[in-house]
Amino acid sequence: MYQIKNQINKMPMSFSNLLEDIFNNGKSLTDEIWSESKLHVPVNISESENAYIISVIAPGIKKEDVKISLEKNVLSIAYDQSELNTESNNKTLRCEYKLKPFKRSFTLNEKINTAEIEAKYLDGILDITLPKKETTEPENQTITIA
Repeated sequence: MYQIKNQINKMPMSFSNLLEDIFNNGKSLTDEIWSESKLHVPVNISESENAYIISVIAPGIKKEDVKISLEKNVLSIAYDQSELNTESNNKTLRCEYKLKPFKRSFTLNEKINTAEIEAKYLDGILDITLPKKETTEPENQTITIA
């Protein structure tokens, strides 16, 4: 019986329950996901032959508000929201579209050419390219014994 009750509580919210939640000003799923204890901007990290690419999802954010810094081989990506213009005569019933400040840090190893790191922002995705250092293969040699 306990398992059945647990499964019922985990069922997705129906449309009518969602409408009730809207008008009762209940805590939204978005609030739960973006609460301070769980705030973690999602990233994708991929590797090509010449570089690593960190892609940060950042829709609705101005590129001027994002700060990327490198200090002692730690790459930091931070966004501190600027004031949003919310002047409106309309009463807000539900506000799920929120831009929250975030910060992510990545420790870079010696394989990264830090002098040539590049970043671009397009269609709500911030791509940071971390070029790999060119490695030279050790030459084959014969060592004579003296």
